[in-house]
Amino acid sequence: MGVIKEIRILRAGHNRAILAYRIRMKNRNTLITKPPAGERQFLPRLRLDIHTRLLLVGLVSLLGFIALSGIAMQSMRQQMIEDRVMKIRHMTEVAQKILQWQYQRFQRGEIDEASARKAALNELRALRYGKNEYFFVDDFNCISILLPPFPQWEGRDFTNEVDSNGHYFVQTQRDTALAGGGTIYYKFPKEGSLKSVDKAAYVLPFMPWKWLVGTGIYLDDVDQEIRDIRIRLLTGFGVVALIAGLLLALIASGITRPLKRLTEVIHRLTDRDYTATIEGKERTDEIGDIARALELFKRTGQEFTALQLELRQKEAAASEERAAWLEQQRESAIRLEQSSRLITVGELATSLAHELNQPLAAITNYCRGCVTLLEEGKADRQTMLEPMRKATEQAIRAAKIVTRIRTYLRRSEPSRAPLDLRAIIAEIVELAKFDIQHQDVRIHLEISPSLPPILADRIMIQQVVLNLIRNGISAMQGDGRHGRELTIVTICSGAFVETQVIDQGTGIDEEHREKIFTPFFTTKSNGMGMGLNICRTIIELHGGRLWASANPAGGAIFHFTLPLQEAQT
Repeated sequence: MGVIKEIRILRAGHNRAILAYRIRMKNRNTLITKPPAGERQFLPRLRLDIHTRLLLVGLVSLLGFIALSGIAMQSMRQQMIEDRVMKIRHMTEVAQKILQWQYQRFQRGEIDEASARKAALNELRALRYGKNEYFFVDDFNCISILLPPFPQWEGRDFTNEVDSNGHYFVQTQRDTALAGGGTIYYKFPKEGSLKSVDKAAYVLPFMPWKWLVGTGIYLDDVDQEIRDIRIRLLTGFGVVALIAGLLLALIASGITRPLKRLTEVIHRLTDRDYTATIEGKERTDEIGDIARALELFKRTGQEFTALQLELRQKEAAASEERAAWLEQQRESAIRLEQSSRLITVGELATSLAHELNQPLAAITNYCRGCVTLLEEGKADRQTMLEPMRKATEQAIRAAKIVTRIRTYLRRSEPSRAPLDLRAIIAEIVELAKFDIQHQDVRIHLEISPSLPPILADRIMIQQVVLNLIRNGISAMQGDGRHGRELTIVTICSGAFVETQVIDQGTGIDEEHREKIFTPFFTTKSNGMGMGLNICRTIIELHGGRLWASANPAGGAIFHFTLPLQEAQT
């Protein structure tokens, strides 16, 4: 690993070169203007040049002025409406005084009541103000008494009349007048038109004759005044904006022209073309600061390029060395896993020998019986067929046992393929069958028949399952109980399948739950302390996890996860 050490030394030298560059920049007498923080974060991402930024500032100012103008126009409209409402209130009070004056003439006996009413109506009919605004009079029964723009409607009952919004506007006028007077808003046609527009009216009662008198304004007249003001305002602003735009364009051109040459130099330096000539270093303004900084960057870049070339050569050598080291580690892991399988089979040797002895003893007995029948001359086809058939069945049984052992011990290059985890667990349970029966342990499987396939190496996963089963059986030895049960559960969780091996043994102390996975740590008197470490290495090699937890019912639970095939494709 000497090359890696040299690379680290080289990188340290590279860091020192960068530090020296920063110190040289700091010690320079010139001040290089830094852009504001907001500009560094936002504008560079938009890739805007200075010319565009200045124009953008002008555009934003224009939009801001337009927005403020809109707000101002709305406020002005509201203020104009309030002023008009105040005006029609005063005009309504004047109309009320006209009615009062004619009524007083009647009370003084100068004229009769009918003449007083007629005189008051004639005076109000002739009275106009503003944009030909008029006065109207209704009685408290919602019957029109005076309506100058529409005399044909005078005498009409408006009790059930509604405007285009569905409001009983005359009833509202009456109710407002009886409440002491006030402003109401409704829709009503203008003089010479039958199209209804928004209107605001102020009404007051005249109790002696049970009349209400009022006058109003049409809001579209206010809107027209606002539009006229807006047109004049925008015309003036357009002239100002045009002049300001020309000035901004001239200023932008004056700034961007000397920067274009420096921009071209920056592009060449970015492409590591350090032959570019930098102009303007003699200037005393910000452009000169940029030119001098680029010159310093150019010299530093030349030094850095040489340093980088040396670093790449060292990294290439280190990469080859690391690849060789990883291959060596891989071979060591494979040999260790193979050795672990051999040790496991060695530990199962007694059980396997007993399991093989049963079919071999049966074959021997059947063969001896056949020999005896032949020696006594009692052999015929029918007599010999049955014992020979049973001997054949026992031979096949023995062959299957040997095949399972050979398959488990067969060494091959690790390769991941779609596997049925349910079948793998069943194979290992069959392989450890005698050991399970000998220890008086029952195996309970909770495995879904529709479990998706996993992507793993068959032999390695068999090793993990067998190791965890044997550990669970070993944990339940010597507790004196009968009917002990080892449970294997599979749970499909997202992109992984979790397998749990649950025993009912003495359990694992909390302080040992992580230590049991370290090499050579064991709580068994005859253990090597490598089994669980190898199991965790295999599971992590497949992209999964292996951990232990306490069984609430007593004992321990070993969990491991493996990725589903569909999650890896």
